[in-house]
Amino acid sequence: MKLEEQLRRELIAAVKAKDKVKIQTLRFSLAQIKDAQIEKRGVLTDAEVVKVLQRIAKQRDEAIEAFTKGGREDLVAKETQEKEILAGFLPTQLSRSEIESAVDQVLGKTKSPNFGQVMGQVMQQVGSADGKLVAQVVEQKLKAKPSEQ
Repeated sequence: MKLEEQLRRELIAAVKAKDKVKIQTLRFSLAQIKDAQIEKRGVLTDAEVVKVLQRIAKQRDEAIEAFTKGGREDLVAKETQEKEILAGFLPTQLSRSEIESAVDQVLGKTKSPNFGQVMGQVMQQVGSADGKLVAQVVEQKLKAKPSEQ
């Protein structure tokens, strides 16, 4: 079953269950997918739908961060709920340890690593991992590397 179709079925189930947050999240996601289809002028593949959902999830992360700083715990809870709903449709993310091993592998092969070069190679290797987390790990490993030599 295509991912977009799965989203639509989940929306119908949420409407029947009267789950307002899930209804709102899925409707917004489907609207974003529709916008992407209009922009592409064609039907999206599952991989493209995943990219749209990842973008929405990233927006939720940024909103959670902003609302936390602003002391709006009610909105943090809502955004967290929406992110959890989206996570059910996204591929599982790599753990920090898996990303660290990928970074170590790239650093082992690279003679004079720089941040951009390592990031590019690691992102190719790990695929759809959280870029922010990958950047943190790469930065940490690059700072630690000179002291090891």
